[in-house]
Amino acid sequence: MRPDRLALFGYSHIPSQIKNQRLIEAKFLPHIAARAEQHAAAAVTLVAAGYREIGLDHFALPHDELALAQETGRLRRNSLGSADTCRTLIGFGASAIGRIGQGYVQNEVTRDFYIRHIAAGRLATSKGHRLTDDDRVRAAIIERLMCDFEADVPAICVAHGSDPIRLRGSDERLAMLAKDGIVDRVPRRGVAGGTAAGLPWSGSPSLGGSRRQCSRGTRHEPGAQRSSDALVFAGSQPAPPPIASVAR
Repeated sequence: MRPDRLALFGYSHIPSQIKNQRLIEAKFLPHIAARAEQHAAAAVTLVAAGYREIGLDHFALPHDELALAQETGRLRRNSLGSADTCRTLIGFGASAIGRIGQGYVQNEVTRDFYIRHIAAGRLATSKGHRLTDDDRVRAAIIERLMCDFEADVPAICVAHGSDPIRLRGSDERLAMLAKDGIVDRVPRRGVAGGTAAGLPWSGSPSLGGSRRQCSRGTRHEPGAQRSSDALVFAGSQPAPPPIASVAR
């Protein structure tokens, strides 16, 4: 079996919500360092088999749409993982999360409540979050970190009509990451990248039967404005994927 793409997610142990996980004793689960080693071993094996690392936790063969999107800077990230140029995500099923232009929405978590709303001809949406301008800037920075392992923060801020100086509050935490070797500052560009000194994976909600609606379009190229320095994830590939952090 040789699928065109696959995702490598870390096991999420939440017995308080998933009853059958109560059969597993937490003491038998691998600790953070062991999980990082497992991910690194899997990544090296897949890369050696001809797969490309796509973002934090996806792998694809060179001809796959995700690999091509990565090459052309069109790779995006949603709650289901890396997803080419998808901008809208419609979730179907209990607890499914959707993404629209204004923000995020989530369906009823329990199956009974979800079915009851659908049977009555109502939307099963139980809650949502409307994105603020600041949310959009930070989301764009995080997305680029998760997809490219680097981000041009000043250019992203300019594209959203925001002043990069507003993110200066992250400097102290960013300096801690740099000290630990997770990020490097690169002259004349703008943000973060790193090795597996932190968690080498990202969690994605499990969405029951979700459907994606994709809109094709050109990528917004970074503006000419640059900051005095940038941050890029330290280390070289193939290495365990980095943990993302918003920088200035």
